[in-house]
Amino acid sequence: MLLVACSKDTDKVNSLPQDEFIQAYFNHRETKTQTYVDPYRQIERPGDDLEAIIIQEIASAKSSIDLAVYELNLPLIAQALAKSSLRGWQ
Repeated sequence: MLLVACSKDTDKVNSLPQDEFIQAYFNHRETKTQTYVDPYRQIERPGDDLEAIIIQEIASAKSSIDLAVYELNLPLIAQALAKSSLRGWQ
């Protein structure tokens, strides 16, 4: 038995309005409309640079940081959290 499937390239979908306090990011995108360079391996990857986004949010925190993760194996985020604790943030 031979099964074959084809699909055309996915067109870029226009962004929908978002609540100002809720932002959605994706670490993998099928359309490759958004790419970034991995800071560890220096390779281009599809999706949002979640690590850079999280680091930027940590740096802009005014009083506290709440971060829920299943597993943290990104040293730059750990360093940003350590720096924020030196500023007195909880």
